[in-house]
Amino acid sequence: MAKRASDSHCNVMRLWQTCRMDNRPPPSLRAHGLSRRTMMAGMGAALASTAGRAGAVAAFSPLTAMRALRLTGGPLAGAFTVASLGVVNWYFGNLGLLPFAARMPREVRGWLDLQLTRYDLARGVIMDVEPDYSADPVAPRIKRLIAPDSNDAYAATLLSLAARYDAVAGDGAWWPVHVAALKRIADAGIRSLQKPTGLTRTFRDRARPGADVAYLMDNCEVWSGLTAFAARLGTHGDSDAAIYMRAAGRVAAGLAGLFLPAEAAFLPSDADGGVGTSFYPDATAQVFAELHGVTGPGLGQAQYDAGWAMLNRLAPRWPALPYDAYPWLLLGTVAARRGAAGQRSARLQLAAARALYASNPARLTINELGYYQRTADSLRG
Repeated sequence: MAKRASDSHCNVMRLWQTCRMDNRPPPSLRAHGLSRRTMMAGMGAALASTAGRAGAVAAFSPLTAMRALRLTGGPLAGAFTVASLGVVNWYFGNLGLLPFAARMPREVRGWLDLQLTRYDLARGVIMDVEPDYSADPVAPRIKRLIAPDSNDAYAATLLSLAARYDAVAGDGAWWPVHVAALKRIADAGIRSLQKPTGLTRTFRDRARPGADVAYLMDNCEVWSGLTAFAARLGTHGDSDAAIYMRAAGRVAAGLAGLFLPAEAAFLPSDADGGVGTSFYPDATAQVFAELHGVTGPGLGQAQYDAGWAMLNRLAPRWPALPYDAYPWLLLGTVAARRGAAGQRSARLQLAAARALYASNPARLTINELGYYQRTADSLRG
C-alpha cells in the first residue's frame, strides 16, 4: 500500500493532475492513484506558459488543440502528449484520439504504430514516457520511462482505438499486419488478469500496490475494448472473435456484481464496501457503465438510470465544473444521450470547458479534448 503524500505535495499534485477518467483507487489506495495526476499533465512550463492567455485563444477547436500536442521528430515522432510540454501517456492518448480516427487517420495510425513498437507483447505492459524538451520542444529526446498506473485499461483503450481506426480509416493494409500483436496484448494485458468474478485486476505484477483490485471504471473500458476488438475480428472473418466476446461477457457479469440494488448505485471497485460521497471516485464511477454501453444480465438501462441519479445527487453542479481542477467532460458525453434535460447540461458543461480553455488551455488535457469532441458529436446527432 502506498504511503499517503504530505498535504503540500498533494497540493502540487492537484495543480499538475490530468484527472484520469477512470481507475482511481478506493480511499486507502488513493495516494497510489495520484501518481498519474502528478506526472501526466506535464512539466513546469505547461501551466505557467498557458495560464492567462484568454486574448490568445480565438475560437476553440478540439481538432486544432489535439494537433498541437503531436511530436513531429525524434524517437517519439508521432506521439501525442497529455498537455503542452507534457508526458506521453498511452492510456490518455488512446482515449483522446478515439473520436479523431476519421478526422486525422494518418496521425492516429502513427500513434498506433509507435505504441505497438513500445509494447512488451509477452507481458501486455507498456511504459509511459517523459520527454526531455531541453533541446527541442517538438522533437524531444526521451528523459525517462514511467510505470503505468494500470495494465488492463491501457490494453483496453488500445484495442478500442485500433478497432475504431480499422473501421473508419479506409486503411485495409493496417489490420492484417498488426492483429497478431493486438491479440497478444489482449491476452496478456486483459484476459490473463481476469479474476474468478470476470473482472480484471489492475496490474500483471502482483507486487504493485493495488494490483489485485478490480476498478469499475477500468473494467467498463475493458468491456468496451474487448467488444470492439471482437467486432472487428468478426468483420474480418476471424474465428477468434468468439474468444474475446466470451471474455467481455465475463467482465459484464463482474460489473453487474458491483451494482448494489439496495443503494441503487455502483461500487467504484471490488475492494469497496459501500458507495461514498466524494466526487471522485464515488460520483464519477456511476456513469461508466452507461458511458461504455456495458450490457448483460443485471446490467442495462435500469442500472444506468440509477447511476445517473446517484451522480446528480452526489454532484448536482457538475456542469459548472466546481468539483475538480479538470472538467471531467465524459459526464457531458453521457448527458448528451439523455434527452433534452441531459443535453442542456452537456451544453452547459461544454461552455464551461471553453471558458476554462480560454484561461488555461492545459486544463483540457488530451483525454478531455476527446470527450469534448464526443459530446459535441452526440449533441449534433
